[in-house]
Amino acid sequence: MGDHRRFIFIDFEASSLSEDSWPIEVGLASLAGSRIRTWSSLIRPEESWPMAAWSDRSQQVHKISLEQLNDVPSAGEVARQLIERAGDAILISDAPTFDQAWLDRLLDVLPECERARLKIAPEDVLLSDPRVHTAAYLRHRWEHRDGAAHRAAADARRLAQAFEYAMAVGRKSKKADGSGGK
Repeated sequence: MGDHRRFIFIDFEASSLSEDSWPIEVGLASLAGSRIRTWSSLIRPEESWPMAAWSDRSQQVHKISLEQLNDVPSAGEVARQLIERAGDAILISDAPTFDQAWLDRLLDVLPECERARLKIAPEDVLLSDPRVHTAAYLRHRWEHRDGAAHRAAADARRLAQAFEYAMAVGRKSKKADGSGGK
């Protein structure tokens, strides 16, 4: 596996969990030395996105109202920023099926000539890295599941923190017994 700095953790908040749902916020988190760098943006819905896919229940979870989305960057602006920030990194999600669908919907607003085909990988890609202590990663995710903000940057940051922790445990394990940390 390549350098761990090439992993970027991605998370979306969406209008609902329905098949027609659309992204309302995207968040990224990556390791930058000893810091975790985050970026997020709310997303103004496209007129072509079905308003019937808005869920009051989802709004209660992420606490983002439809009205808040009126004065935020357009889907096209956010898509361009996301492409620039993601570059050729490996995008990691804890919900790749949902997040890929919302990423595709976001990127589809761009003209074909500007579109990038970004692909989201499941956490398994991350966990197959021999430097990652799998049990430590999963334990960290489990222990920090409560109190989740359900906001894209905070959720992506939690994934990055679990990765950072698992890398540290992996290094300690490797030094202690030479096992590679698995």
